Amino acid sequence: MALPTVPLAQVLPGSAACEPRYFELTDDYREMMVPAELDTLCRIAAYWRPERLFEFGTYLGGSALQVAANSEAEIYTLDLPPGEGQEVLDKDIDVYPDEPGRKFHGTPYESRIHQLYGNSLTFDYSTHHGLCDMVFVDANHHYEHVCSDTDNALKLVRPGGLVLWHDYADYAPGVMQALDELAESGRTLFHIENTSMVVHLVPREVPDESALPFVTVVLPSRNGGSRVGPALASLARQDYPAGRFEILAIDNGSTDGTKAAMEAVAAAHPSRIRYIDEPEPGLMSGRHRGVAEARGDVVTFTDDDILAHPHWLAEIAEGFADPDVHCVGGRSAPQYAAEPPDWVDAFWSSEGENRWMVYLSLVDLGEEPKAIDPLFVFGLNFSIRKQTFLDLGGTHPDCIPKSLQRFQGDGETGLANRLKSSGLETVYRPGARLWHVIDKERLTIEAWESHQFYHGVCDSFTRLRANGGEVEGPFEVKKLKRRHRKATDAEGIRRRLAHAHERGFAWHQREVRDDPALRAWVLKEDYLDYRLPEGWRAYADASA
Repeated sequence: MALPTVPLAQVLPGSAACEPRYFELTDDYREMMVPAELDTLCRIAAYWRPERLFEFGTYLGGSALQVAANSEAEIYTLDLPPGEGQEVLDKDIDVYPDEPGRKFHGTPYESRIHQLYGNSLTFDYSTHHGLCDMVFVDANHHYEHVCSDTDNALKLVRPGGLVLWHDYADYAPGVMQALDELAESGRTLFHIENTSMVVHLVPREVPDESALPFVTVVLPSRNGGSRVGPALASLARQDYPAGRFEILAIDNGSTDGTKAAMEAVAAAHPSRIRYIDEPEPGLMSGRHRGVAEARGDVVTFTDDDILAHPHWLAEIAEGFADPDVHCVGGRSAPQYAAEPPDWVDAFWSSEGENRWMVYLSLVDLGEEPKAIDPLFVFGLNFSIRKQTFLDLGGTHPDCIPKSLQRFQGDGETGLANRLKSSGLETVYRPGARLWHVIDKERLTIEAWESHQFYHGVCDSFTRLRANGGEVEGPFEVKKLKRRHRKATDAEGIRRRLAHAHERGFAWHQREVRDDPALRAWVLKEDYLDYRLPEGWRAYADASA
């Protein structure tokens, strides 16, 4: 059987966001692999972040060097001792240098690359068994050797790890035969398009499936269009027992092709994805409908513009192994659809190893699990025990269509504040990784001004609930000075965004001041009954 040929992003969602770094790339790299293959190797290393990698076949050492440049891995690379290669290998298929590994000698990465010598057929691998996050097989290309190297690779890789082979192509029939037979034996292998590389994701070890929490993933979408299909597909391919999670695709009043996109992915994964139509507008409506339908003890909220790492859900579940943990957050990194403007980087905030950007819902709190402030758990990667969600009254109104923005609230921020005030533990799991796919339309100053107007409304809502609905103002905001209105430098943009926030805050304060019914909506005890107040359609119709 021929292996399925797929884009790398289908196997590793989010890998397109990992920009490879090349260390002293020279022309002789073409002797090892074509540019697309070197790009794939480096991109996988940057995405997978292995701590320990084993390589079959050092050759010049270029692959080990570039993996080291794209990860923090300790790399163990095996080749025949100098002088033995030409006697053992077939020169028509295999090549052997006089000095294996010369590419990484004298580089800043040499201390992390450990050269091993021996014949891969007889080498003692026992000290590496089950310890490697990633294994790269690129040694002797004859069938018997590939079978032996593959057998050893599967012993070296830990559960949840990755194995990568090179030279799955007509010029190496032994590689093709060995890997085709491996696939026939039941292993899931993918041939990466435009390369001769093959990837296998090793399933995680689950000693007692019944001990794992049942997780309901809730993905609401309103007019998600082309975004929602890849997001759902990345969720469906999670390395978590199929019987212990479900995905609820909530169509939140879409008028485009969202329903068809959701149903197409659901049809491919009928036991995992359920389509639900929820016409009540607003992200809160979709989330609360999802909780009402959820079978899980844990509910995970995400968005329609994400791509989840294959281990994302398993990492979230591990966070809930401690019964004292009520909420789990993870890492969200950007995958820009277009090159972001230079000014975007100025809006990262940092404290020690922690980095975050509220404007784009990005967060990276380091490499170690730890207790965190729940306000660092953003809505695209927010997991909570279902009973805790209900006990705390759920989320507040969020992402209301623009015509209904007067009904906007502070979303999951309200829930995070109640988690915090209740003293309920929230933890960060760095392995619960996803990528936020950011369209070029979101990378304009005008889009960020709209975002900040919306946040001004959110903050007005928070303030009103905190002070019992007393409207304090301000109700008017001075116009921004002419010279600041079109500023494009970072400081000028900050001024424009602050002004947009002030306008949103003041607008919402006026709306509540002039409408007792809206004030009553803001002060509702909770929004578990998520229906908008009577008369909301008049505002939607007025803007139609």
